Amino acid sequence: MLFETSAFSPFGPALVDVRHFEEYQALMTAGRRYAADPSIGLAFIHLNVPHTPYFYDPKIGPSFRYGNAGALYSEALGWVDRSVGDILSAVKAAGLDSKTAVIISSDHPFRYSVNQDPSVPFIVHLPGNEAGVEYAPEFSTVVTSDLVLAIAGGDVKSPADVADFMRSKRWQ
Repeated sequence: MLFETSAFSPFGPALVDVRHFEEYQALMTAGRRYAADPSIGLAFIHLNVPHTPYFYDPKIGPSFRYGNAGALYSEALGWVDRSVGDILSAVKAAGLDSKTAVIISSDHPFRYSVNQDPSVPFIVHLPGNEAGVEYAPEFSTVVTSDLVLAIAGGDVKSPADVADFMRSKRWQ
């Protein structure tokens, strides 16, 4: 690592890049396992994408590369979509799509944005719901614990309920 920088490694991918991808793979393996476990009715999965270092190329998949951070972040959002699809496919393959809720999140927005867009991937899949609702207002993910309890308690059953819940907790 002594000869590596965030944009250059003389020996192939930087070790930090490789470790980040290995962490992602471990998170996805655990996420698929938990989401498809019939003894778990709600899986909360926190992923390290779309976080730097970026390892997604939409044309070829995982590929360590450097360049315009904004473009790479946008492409990494495609990897988030793929990750969500993989986890929800595991739920469906286990026959649990009508029994298991899944919450998937990431930890922070694109930090290098000129516009400081606060958006962070935060996806909630509820049992038996195929339709979705986009919720655009800013909120704190600190309310996730309350959301988990509301889903487990049966107070939140639909995507519209999730949006209403987030609106009610927005400034708490």
